[in-house]
Amino acid sequence: MLTPLIGAVGVHALIGRAVHLASREHPWLGAPRLSGAPRGAFDEVLIRAEGKNPETVAEGTAAVLAMVGALLVVLIGEGLTVRLLQAAWQTGVPDGPAQEADA
Repeated sequence: MLTPLIGAVGVHALIGRAVHLASREHPWLGAPRLSGAPRGAFDEVLIRAEGKNPETVAEGTAAVLAMVGALLVVLIGEGLTVRLLQAAWQTGVPDGPAQEADA
């Protein structure tokens, strides 16, 4: 969903920044960069996750995804971020803070 807006390089940069920020609380994410170019934006995260406790991996990857969302809000605004996430997941993403407060 983001590639048409910011390109593949932009997606990799966004996820790389999110991984860096999330690694503060999840040090296993901050392992040295792997040699060679990863094929997908999350390839390095998935490789670093190998052999880790599933709960640890779930917490770390959730932190990365949350950080991606937070960075998108800063870069493109909350409204567009919410619309992009809703399109990506089709359902289950709240409309915004007002809906969360009503729940």
